[in-house]
Amino acid sequence: MSAIRDGRVPVELGGKTLHLLFSLNVIDELQDRVDDLDKLDGIIFGKSIKDLKWLLALAINEGEELEGNAQYTERQIGRMIHPGNLDDVREAMATATVVGRVGAEQPAEEAGEASDDEGN
Repeated sequence: MSAIRDGRVPVELGGKTLHLLFSLNVIDELQDRVDDLDKLDGIIFGKSIKDLKWLLALAINEGEELEGNAQYTERQIGRMIHPGNLDDVREAMATATVVGRVGAEQPAEEAGEASDDEGN
């Protein structure tokens, strides 16, 4: 799964491609809710669905705001997630947190072109 250049990570939910963005705004709200960012993995992969829905709604709304799209409630996000896609959604959120911490990934086609250019 790759990230869009601006740091957003796509996730398929409810028949749509939505975008997760783990920005400073998300980190700020996360720090207000849990004091220690080391608890982030526990929110993403832990047993509390309530915390996961909250974080997903926050990150999706942050990513979708860049597109000018409507905001989603936690309840709407909860309707789009089911046992069949839960692992994929968790992996997308984990990817978004990594991209948010280290910066946006370079698209694969640009990375390939850079490698070709270096060999010439």
